[in-house]
Amino acid sequence: MEGGAGGPAEDSAGSALSADGALIAVLWNVRGGESELTVLTEAGATEIELPGAVVSGVSWSFDGGTLAFTAEGPGQPHGVWT
Repeated sequence: MEGGAGGPAEDSAGSALSADGALIAVLWNVRGGESELTVLTEAGATEIELPGAVVSGVSWSFDGGTLAFTAEGPGQPHGVWT
């Protein structure tokens, strides 16, 4: 399986747990260095569309309502996204 959370060609590149423990964001290193981001809940998993090829610094707001991270890619400067 290529792409998608938990495939054999992927490695976890980090995670962030919400303050209430209800949400976990898992950052995956896929396709030789690109990123994928998945939010896990008790109900299942949701893949987040990313604004750039490489993501880091995943963090939840205190209330768990906002996920923030940095992203960059070819021709795209490093920036913070929510």
